[in-house]
Amino acid sequence: MRWKVFIAVGLVGLLGACNNVNVRKELALRASPKFPEGAEYVGSETCTGCHSDLASKFAKSNVHGKLADWETSQFGVKPGCESCHGPGSKHAESGDPSLIVNPAKMVSGVSSTLCTQCHRDSEVAMWHGSKHDLEGVSCSKCHTMHGETKERNTLGYRKSYTKEAYLKESEPELCFSCHKDIMAQTRMPNHHPVKEGKMTCSECHNPHGSTVDKLVRANIDKNEVCLKCHQEKGGPYVFEHAPVNEDCMICHNPHGSVANNLLKQNEPFICLQCHSMHFHAGFTPSWDYIPDCSTGKTADGFCKTGSDSAGYTLYYNGTALTTNPTFFGPEVASKFVRSNPQSFSMAKAMNTKCTRCHSAIHGSDLPSLTVTGGGSRMTGGAKKIMK
Repeated sequence: MRWKVFIAVGLVGLLGACNNVNVRKELALRASPKFPEGAEYVGSETCTGCHSDLASKFAKSNVHGKLADWETSQFGVKPGCESCHGPGSKHAESGDPSLIVNPAKMVSGVSSTLCTQCHRDSEVAMWHGSKHDLEGVSCSKCHTMHGETKERNTLGYRKSYTKEAYLKESEPELCFSCHKDIMAQTRMPNHHPVKEGKMTCSECHNPHGSTVDKLVRANIDKNEVCLKCHQEKGGPYVFEHAPVNEDCMICHNPHGSVANNLLKQNEPFICLQCHSMHFHAGFTPSWDYIPDCSTGKTADGFCKTGSDSAGYTLYYNGTALTTNPTFFGPEVASKFVRSNPQSFSMAKAMNTKCTRCHSAIHGSDLPSLTVTGGGSRMTGGAKKIMK
C-alpha cells in the first residue's frame, strides 16, 4: 500500500511542476486592464488637444494610428488611442492620469495581454509563459507604441529592425542592455557578425517565445537555426559524427569564442573532451626526420641500420628497425621515429590539429579508414598526411 502513496505523491508533484507554467499562462490570458468606471470612448481627436506631440508622430509614422474601424473591431477594440488606453472621457475631463489606462505602468502580464488582443500572429504565439514573460518583461520594455524610435546607435549596429518593430533601441543594443554577458562574447576574436551589422539577435532567437530552450527560433531541434545558413554541415552523411546531430553547441559557442570557428576550445582540446582515450591512439606517427645514421646511408639516401648516430633505435609504426629499410621507397628516405614512439605521439598531438587528418569532422560519405591502435578516421578523402 505504501508504494501507492509514494506514486500518488510523486504524480502530484510532477503535475504541479508541469502545471505551474500553464497556470501562469491562464492567469495572463484572463488578465485585462481595469477601465475607469463610467468612462466612455471619445475618439483620438480629443486626445490630440493635450498630446499633440505624440499624436503627430502617431498619425504619420505608426501603424497603430492608421488602423480603420473595421480592422480593430475584429479584435473588439476601438481604433486610435483608445484601442490601448481604453475609454478616455474621464481622463479628458479631469486630466487625472489615474483615470486612463497606461500600458507602460501596468504589471507586465496585464500590459502584454492588452497587446496580444491584436497581435496574434505566429511571432508572438508563444509569448504567454515564455522566458521573458515569466521574468516580468513587458512589451513596453522593448517597444514604443507611438513610433518614437530613437536614432542613437552607439555600438555601430544596423538599424533596419528598429523602426519596423518600433523598438526603443537598435536590436542588438536593446538585447545587450540586459544580456551583457552575450555582448561580451560577441566582442571575442571569432564571432557571428552581429557587431558588424550583418545579422541581428532575432535571426536566431525569437524574443517572444519558442518551443526550444534559449528562445532559439526553431521548432524542435536547435540545430535548425544553424542549418539555415550552414546547410552543408547538416548532411545527411553515410558516416555521421554524433555531436553534430545532437547539438551544434556541444562544440561551438554561437555568440563568440577565442578559438577558431567559434569552437569552445582550440584543437586538440575540444576533441579530447570526448575522445580522451584516443590521445593519440589514432596517430602513432610513422616517421620523423633523423639527420644522419650511424653506419651511413645507401646511395638512395636510406639508413643502412636501425640506429642513428646518437644511438637511438629507429621505429616505423611502433616496430623497431634492425635491417636496411629499403622497402619504404625513396619518398620516405631517412624519415623514421626515434625510440619511445608513444611519447613522441603525445608531444606531436599537442602541436597539431585533429582536423589535419579528420577533415570531414561534421560527417563523410567515404568509408571509415582503419588506423593504428584501432578506431576510424572521418576523412574528407584519400589524403597524404606526411609533409
